Amino acid sequence: CYSLMGNYYLRINKNDSAIYYYYEAVALSNMINDANFKGTTYTKIGHVYSLSKNWKKTLEYNKLALEEREKAGIKSLLSSSYLNLGGNYIELNDYKTAEECIKKGQQYALESNSRTFILLSYQKFAQLYSKMGNFSLAYTRLSLCSDCYKFGYHFYAAVFQA
Repeated sequence: CYSLMGNYYLRINKNDSAIYYYYEAVALSNMINDANFKGTTYTKIGHVYSLSKNWKKTLEYNKLALEEREKAGIKSLLSSSYLNLGGNYIELNDYKTAEECIKKGQQYALESNSRTFILLSYQKFAQLYSKMGNFSLAYTRLSLCSDCYKFGYHFYAAVFQA
């Protein structure tokens, strides 16, 4: 219920209220010992901070989300957390760490057969390489996203592993 209230306030741009309800949801997840829900809620808090471009707070909460998701062990959610961290490190201009996180996120996406996060991993790579000024490599990564949409996941996975 608290998380839904947070979502509501986020949708109407009342970010302070959203964070308040997300903190309440974290407290509840502590009481019921639900690492998965807690990780997701930390991700939502990180997202709220990203809207105001507070990258240090976003990073803090995405790291907390990863800790909880490691406890839960769900590979697609681990992928999401690593990709979020990669995006944070791009914004903080720490490109080496960003690339490491995106690679881990992509690996978990492939292991969990999560097409959504596989696509997102290539989008994050493109964002990273573009910000680094390597537009050729950025274009290659975006092309892989396009190929996945055109030809489907199996083609995409075969290209990645080739």
